[in-house]
Amino acid sequence: MKRQKLLDFIVLLPDRGGKRQELLDFIVLLPDHDVKRQQLLDIIVLLPDRGGKRQELLDIIVLLPDLGGIRQQLLDIIVLLPDRGGKRQELLDLIVLLPDHDVKRQQLLDLIVLLPDRGGIRQQLLDLIVLLPDRGGIRQQLLDLIVLLPDHDVKRQKLLDFIVLLPDRE
Repeated sequence: MKRQKLLDFIVLLPDRGGKRQELLDFIVLLPDHDVKRQQLLDIIVLLPDRGGKRQELLDIIVLLPDLGGIRQQLLDIIVLLPDRGGKRQELLDLIVLLPDHDVKRQQLLDLIVLLPDRGGIRQQLLDLIVLLPDRGGIRQQLLDLIVLLPDHDVKRQKLLDFIVLLPDRE
């Protein structure tokens, strides 16, 4: 059933700017190491299309410049991210719902995939972002702060280290 769903989805995908071809090329060229390609396909076809989010996710993936292999890294992160408590779904929701003003969404994607995973920091950051309650827009504010903070004097890296390494005591 999944393969049929994927086929239906691909053929129904509007071909704005040749994106459908890009998606097909990308899927078939993706190495099948660690069954990552299958996992990606499962995520795409099983992702609920609330408010056109699935389309947005595909747009992000196929339109994301592959600077230094960023697109591949993003896909690796998504398909390898453990889905504890639906966190992977939340991350996808967060990415596709993030307004693209001031290229913040692009910056967030760059930040996530370029963040060194020293001591599991990248995983912790992802956990923190998707688990952070959005009381009064806090999660959005955190994202704004992270992506808008200039990276002079490695301040942004220090902030990330501080946030994810901070003990979670009340």
